[in-house]
Amino acid sequence: MDHNYWLKQDFDKLDDAKTFADVGDVAVGVLKRLPNMLGQVCGPISTGGYGSIDKNLKAFTGTISKLISEENSLFVQIPLEDAIFRIKSTMGDKYDPLELLEKIYAPIFNSKKISKLFFIFGWESSFGARWEHDFAKKAGIQIIYLPKDYVLV
Repeated sequence: MDHNYWLKQDFDKLDDAKTFADVGDVAVGVLKRLPNMLGQVCGPISTGGYGSIDKNLKAFTGTISKLISEENSLFVQIPLEDAIFRIKSTMGDKYDPLELLEKIYAPIFNSKKISKLFFIFGWESSFGARWEHDFAKKAGIQIIYLPKDYVLV
């Protein structure tokens, strides 16, 4: 399964999203159209990792492409990122990374559609990835640690 399951209406809703909860609602709506037993990639985006958002997103997209080429079925959350960054930029000092995680990623994981998480090497440097890891352990979601050379950035 590739990630062409994102529809124009999903992108329109993300463009209109005003809160992290709105973004989470879009993600869960997309998940409802997908089969169970999906994987998802976890790792640094805005903090840690390769030292920049651009390099971290490159690692994400490269990892996603490789996992899909290996016939893994994934929920690809990359389309959420523009809305997340836009909303985050309007919050200033009121931005709380826990709110982002609890309003977007907790509903994704609680949907029961995600059965395993693939952690990019160096995930520990990311606050969000550490939260996802803790959530997965508590929820019984399978954790797969990818090797350092899985994708080169």
